[in-house]
Amino acid sequence: ARKHVNLPLIQQALQNQQLDGWLLYDFRGSNPIALHLAGIEGSGTRRWFLWIPASGSPQLLLQSIEVRTFDGVAAEIDRCVIETVPAKIDMMFAATESRSSRRH
Repeated sequence: ARKHVNLPLIQQALQNQQLDGWLLYDFRGSNPIALHLAGIEGSGTRRWFLWIPASGSPQLLLQSIEVRTFDGVAAEIDRCVIETVPAKIDMMFAATESRSSRRH
């Protein structure tokens, strides 16, 4: 049976520390904390990320090939399904680098 995760408590702790959120990462079950917070016992074979914002709904970023693996994810977590994680990460880093270069 899945243990209940107290999301409001986690988000309050993030707010108390003045953090925007908590980004968790897992690859093949290597992060038991991420697995627990996502509400699953096992992970697939692809990388996935869980963003828990200081307020609002948590977001799960996973690859389309793993959708069935994550059927048991906690109901309060929104899913964002993409074809490949590296492509999405590249886009995020490119956007960050673009903003950074405009400041100089």
